[in-house]
Amino acid sequence: PYGRTVFAPDGRAVAVAADGVFLADPVGGSVRVLDRRHFADVAFTPDGSRLIGARPDGTAVEGEAATGAAARTFDFKAAAGRLKAVAVAPD
Repeated sequence: PYGRTVFAPDGRAVAVAADGVFLADPVGGSVRVLDRRHFADVAFTPDGSRLIGARPDGTAVEGEAATGAAARTFDFKAAAGRLKAVAVAPD
């Protein structure tokens, strides 16, 4: 099942949140798996360098869009339970 599909701010990549986070190059056709865990939603930061993913287990994961390397994990389990969406402010 798919969660969400979003374009990078520069339009050069597409991220898909589903049973994993996938990053696709719409021109070249390549697809990379950035994370194999289930995600409900994903969003790019305004500069396109990072992705933030919302997981149903109540965590949000921030990672490098270019490499998929996880930078930080935020735990919202106590406050929110399941996470269904994520958004990134422009500032």
